[in-house]
Amino acid sequence: MEKIKISWLTGANFLDVDMPLLPKLSDRFQIRWIVIRQKGSWFDEQSIQSFIAKNNIDGVVLNMPGRLRSFGAFQVYRDAVRLMKEFCPDIFYVNYIGIPYLWPLISVSGIKKRKVIYPCHDYIDHVGVTNRKYYVWTKKLIFTRYRHFQFFSLFQQKLFLNDYKHGKDSFYAPLAMKDFGPPKVAKPNDGKVKFLFFGKDLWQLQKLGLLSI
Repeated sequence: MEKIKISWLTGANFLDVDMPLLPKLSDRFQIRWIVIRQKGSWFDEQSIQSFIAKNNIDGVVLNMPGRLRSFGAFQVYRDAVRLMKEFCPDIFYVNYIGIPYLWPLISVSGIKKRKVIYPCHDYIDHVGVTNRKYYVWTKKLIFTRYRHFQFFSLFQQKLFLNDYKHGKDSFYAPLAMKDFGPPKVAKPNDGKVKFLFFGKDLWQLQKLGLLSI
């Protein structure tokens, strides 16, 4: 039996999400992995290339030049879409929102909508996020046009299903647990309580008027 083929696109900010999965999934699926790496990424190109070679992955690293709205960025997104299509996969797994060009390019590329899966990290974007209007517009395009979605939070999935009740398929798969090693800074002891955001807790506090964002 032939393996299912997947074109898998990862933005550099989600490398730590996808890297633990790829070596294991490569045993069961035929995967082409495309990484779009932005300037200032936590992962340098050499470490990504070393990971690709060590795990015998069909991988390509595309480096994003300068600003996200530049012509150079447009060319990188165009090349990423071309590389995904050339593989002739059964599934396009696109773990990157790629504002502002990626999803419009995917939409006009001839890729069949039923083959696309978008893993959504935040259905509701943070209020203060940079370029929020582009995120909101792009996600509207994705959720309206495509059908298959992954969520990493049951709460975010519930919010999505409240808005899109028909004609959409979604599944929940939590993030893999990560080991960050021994702590590098001492635990603060300033008497303050700090809330860390992951979907539900901070949103509920804001809704109840207990926290301003």
